[in-house]
Amino acid sequence: MMEKSIELGVRFFDNARGYNQGRSEEYMGRFLSPKYRDQVFIMTKAHGAGGAEVKKTA
Repeated sequence: MMEKSIELGVRFFDNARGYNQGRSEEYMGRFLSPKYRDQVFIMTKAHGAGGAEVKKTA
């Protein structure tokens, strides 16, 4: 699905640690590395009010 999206021009992918019990980030990372890494922008979200709080949940 991601490869077809890239073929059709999608360049922005949204992700979050909470999607698919954390596996979404792992799947996307494995798929995009290294073939598509320079072609797309990935945004991932985490819970927390700042960097220090987010690092505690990592």
